[in-house]
Amino acid sequence: MRLNNYLEFKYVGNNLKIFRIYDGKIYEIAKREEIKALENIIRFNSVKPISRRDNSVFYGDLCSIYRKQFERYRNLFKTSTNSKKNAINNESKFSNSKSIKKNASNIKKQIPKGKKVNRKKSREIKRFIIRMALLSSLGFVGFNGVRSVKNIITDSNKASNSVSYNDDKVKKNKINFDNDDRNNYDDNNLVSTNNSGINDDVTIRKLEFSYEYSDVGDNEALDNAYEYNYYFELYGNMYGIDAKLLALIAAQESSGIHKNYSENGFATGLMGIENVWSGETVRAYNYQTQEMEQMTIDYDRVGSDVDYNIKVGAMIFQQKFNAAVKNRGNLFSENELLPYGIQKYNLGVGNSARLFKIGNGDWIDNREYISSGDNRYFEHVLSRLNNGDTINLMYYDEDTGKITIYSTTVYNYALEKGISK
Repeated sequence: MRLNNYLEFKYVGNNLKIFRIYDGKIYEIAKREEIKALENIIRFNSVKPISRRDNSVFYGDLCSIYRKQFERYRNLFKTSTNSKKNAINNESKFSNSKSIKKNASNIKKQIPKGKKVNRKKSREIKRFIIRMALLSSLGFVGFNGVRSVKNIITDSNKASNSVSYNDDKVKKNKINFDNDDRNNYDDNNLVSTNNSGINDDVTIRKLEFSYEYSDVGDNEALDNAYEYNYYFELYGNMYGIDAKLLALIAAQESSGIHKNYSENGFATGLMGIENVWSGETVRAYNYQTQEMEQMTIDYDRVGSDVDYNIKVGAMIFQQKFNAAVKNRGNLFSENELLPYGIQKYNLGVGNSARLFKIGNGDWIDNREYISSGDNRYFEHVLSRLNNGDTINLMYYDEDTGKITIYSTTVYNYALEKGISK
């Protein structure tokens, strides 16, 4: 079991192969322009790998995280490839014309004896100059050429740069590959699925959580939320949160519609950021830069900037989920980390602690004694899932530097009893 969306750079012998694991399916990225696009994204954004194992290096889903850059680079490299082909074809046609042959023959007669023209080498030099001129004009390479991916992915000491994202036209994050790019491979031959994790610093916990709730959320709110899937993927990969979960929270908080004001006087925007966070500091581990981030929340931007709103929501969720993992002890089962983390997002710190101090039942039953917030919040969020769907959350232990991936499969008994979605 592993994260749904990521890239695996794998060396098979001396050949580099790139596999994209997207929603549990495995595709080989085989087109040259797409490989070059990923290579440039890694270089220009100083992207660090999530993990390494044997002859593989693992990154987040760069196709989604840097969607605009990926599409731009891919199109430019594709144009460059076509231009080179046309230039070479034109050169070939030109060199085969009768007039050029005649001129070449006349020139040959003028060359003194003893001096030979290396025609093959001459043609190779001419093609090389054409290729480099085309690539240089596009701004991607100088005459030193493009760095190899092998050098890039092993350069772990390169400084990381922060990248700003502001997209006025938010669209669904669906990368359309041509059919011939989607070659299926046997999953077992690519990545081990045992619970030892991707490497020694990553542990994967396979969990299950079952509940029963018949008031199933509507799909319209979730469809609205998925209009912002580009940002869910971006910040989900950045902060180790399943993009699907961020969409589910947005559907519950705002029906998937971003507004720059608060309808209830407390929470604002797509992710329902409460005004108590205004001016507060939130801390979260960035899995791309591999550093802890700290940010003071600008509440005006929470309403005016949907990108910022989603980022704040993701950081708050990670901070609350990390606290739940760290302080769980014997208070509740490990299988309940997902629902408790979701419920904690809706409740304040004080009310989260009260769940274990009031009532006679466990924290799930004790929610009825809490007057603020939504007593059935995690049910409302999870009810839009299909039975057997899996949510992946990452936890970074600041003390040990180790990462744990909590992969929770969710079942709603009400759906099994025939409640339709």
